[in-house]
Amino acid sequence: MKLSYKQFVFIVIASAVAFASCPTADAQRWKSKQSSSDSVSGAFARATADIPRDAELDGLSQRIAANPNDSDLYYLRAAAYLKQENFMAAHRDMNRAIGLAPQTAIYYSQRAACYAGMGSNERAIGDLDEAIRRDPTNAEFIFRRSIGYILLRNYSKALED
Repeated sequence: MKLSYKQFVFIVIASAVAFASCPTADAQRWKSKQSSSDSVSGAFARATADIPRDAELDGLSQRIAANPNDSDLYYLRAAAYLKQENFMAAHRDMNRAIGLAPQTAIYYSQRAACYAGMGSNERAIGDLDEAIRRDPTNAEFIFRRSIGYILLRNYSKALED
């Protein structure tokens, strides 16, 4: 069974909402990590919610031209490409972001989303393994990897996560 990117994102979001509403210490810790790691992308999403996507990409491309060593700008443009399901362009930008800041775990998770969108779940799991290695307490990374294992019908590995 191959899920579309939109179906994958829906599953991830629905599960994250269910997990985040659970009143456990793990959920509280996860929510606090999310708020800090998503502050850049969350603020950007709110600020550009009404901007047409082509204008969003043009603006990001201009900012990248002015600041070619800012890995967060590549990350944000990749997110915009992912919204358009332009997985190859998103992948290209995530490779650049990782090249500039290889220690940033969320970048590997975002590139995993690119791989998943392109139907390469094995590579997605590889990047999620790297993201988890860099941030082992991030529940989102672990959950996304379990979804990848489910798509590969490796249910035992999915259950381990």
